[in-house]
Amino acid sequence: MDSMQALQNALQAIRIELAPHADSLRWEGGQEGWLGFPKVIPDIFGPAFTQHLVKVVDREVDRFARSLEEASRRAEPSGRGKTRSSKPQVVTPRRKTKLRD
Repeated sequence: MDSMQALQNALQAIRIELAPHADSLRWEGGQEGWLGFPKVIPDIFGPAFTQHLVKVVDREVDRFARSLEEASRRAEPSGRGKTRSSKPQVVTPRRKTKLRD
């Protein structure tokens, strides 16, 4: 095990240990129930399956981001006299990853 692998294992151990306490812990300014230690995509079954899982996760992130953008557009007031800068905006990160098949 190298130092990077040890760090990754430690972060996953933190997630596992804190998970039962997610209702009572959170980062300052963070969302309730979110501890900030996400589950890692497993790579034990080889690169092809890992890339498949990455594509699935990316597709779901993009789908969710599009739904937030659409909800934001629907919620915008449609009156005249409003300037573009006065409209509420939801900023959603979008990541396009080109993966090898």
